[in-house]
Amino acid sequence: MEKPTIEKVWLIKGLLFKNDDYQLALDLEDSENRVKMRYIIIQPNSVSYHHDLEIGYNQKDFCVFTRKEDAKKSLYSIA
Repeated sequence: MEKPTIEKVWLIKGLLFKNDDYQLALDLEDSENRVKMRYIIIQPNSVSYHHDLEIGYNQKDFCVFTRKEDAKKSLYSIA
């Protein structure tokens, strides 16, 4: 059984990109929308990062944390 994990992601325009896809997030940046580093908890039943030909998570599918410590506290409260 897989355990929940904390993953660093890049948030922009309601999309969450994995660290390896930081450049994709930067491509969406403009004067009103800036890339922000955030953390999410990936559960074994979380939605897939790849949706057909699209890539990235949708922000509404996850609880997004500004600090890794906050994500850890939430993860420990789940376990």
